[in-house]
Amino acid sequence: MEREASPRLATDSLLLEAIRDTVAALVVVLDPRGRIVHLNRHAAAVTGYETAEVVGEPVWDVFVASGEVEDVRRVFDDLSKGRFPSEHENAWLTREGERRLIHWKNTAIRDDSDSVVYVVGTGMDVTDRRAAEARARALMEEEAASRARDELISFVAHDLGNYAAATRLIAERLARRVDDRASGREAPRAGSGQEGAADPIRREVDDIRRAAAEMNRLIEDLLSAESKRLSDLELEIVPLSPRALIMEAIGLYRSRVDDREVDVHVAADPSLPFVLGDRGRLLQVLLNLLSNADKFSPEGAPIRIGADVVDGSVRISVADRGPGVAESDRERIFVRFWQRSPERGGAGVGLASARHIVQAHGGRIWVDDDGTPGSAFRFTVPMVEPDRR
Repeated sequence: MEREASPRLATDSLLLEAIRDTVAALVVVLDPRGRIVHLNRHAAAVTGYETAEVVGEPVWDVFVASGEVEDVRRVFDDLSKGRFPSEHENAWLTREGERRLIHWKNTAIRDDSDSVVYVVGTGMDVTDRRAAEARARALMEEEAASRARDELISFVAHDLGNYAAATRLIAERLARRVDDRASGREAPRAGSGQEGAADPIRREVDDIRRAAAEMNRLIEDLLSAESKRLSDLELEIVPLSPRALIMEAIGLYRSRVDDREVDVHVAADPSLPFVLGDRGRLLQVLLNLLSNADKFSPEGAPIRIGADVVDGSVRISVADRGPGVAESDRERIFVRFWQRSPERGGAGVGLASARHIVQAHGGRIWVDDDGTPGSAFRFTVPMVEPDRR
């Protein structure tokens, strides 16, 4: 039997050697001290070394990049103590000094006394794959940045249009007043002389200035969009009166729709705590919500705006008497370009813009039905601390 076993063992040994030297993977065999016993042909092809040149040398002295020696030693120590199999990646240096990233799967071979006699590592050269993955990640990041810039441009263009419309209508109304005064059709207020007649004009000039200032800031956003992501939205945080903010937004919105009356009911106590926010950005939110409510409200139906205190924030609500928003649409209605009623017009970016601005303030925005016909859009803004007001 022993004479029959010996040829069989020799055949098995040749078979294993053939497999080891033809497999398309690096195979390195080490002794318990980390010295190289054998490299297969693929390992020799990748590294430029033959087994005879490196046999007996510690593997970390020949192949391992200096900054990774300690990690490789740690993996080897675990293997030599019987903690296997294991898996890791490290850079190997070729004869020419080129770094190749190798993904290793390791195991150990024990003798009859259960002592480790060999550590065997089988590795795949993943240098090109990892480089391709890095390029793909960079491309994805570039595409994400491009999408973010596109979103910012869409938001800014939408809101810029709001202010441009308001400025145009106020200017037209102001021009009519000037013409009326020149022709004598607009008389001064009784007992106030020409100063009284100038008050409405002065207010409209102030409205133009405010709208122009917001347009200028939006244009600056647009011009700097190449270097901005939406997460980089700049805010000028100051204490603000919620009621004053609401009333200013209503005034601006009414200027936009000069050809008709918009009935807005306000329930916001002047004594409400101040909020911490960017005045211009929050005006954009309110104008977008007012525009949305006006678009979906039946003719003559009032828009209701309210404000109250909830959990350390001021909650502002804009409610309409329109058809409402289906529960299944209440999240995606804030997604850019999504529209519940495309036939009513609009670009589908106003609510997405509002959500982004509110989130940048540390608040949240949502829509519900308020238990009444129509929709109620609500958002929160952090309250100012009493000592900062």
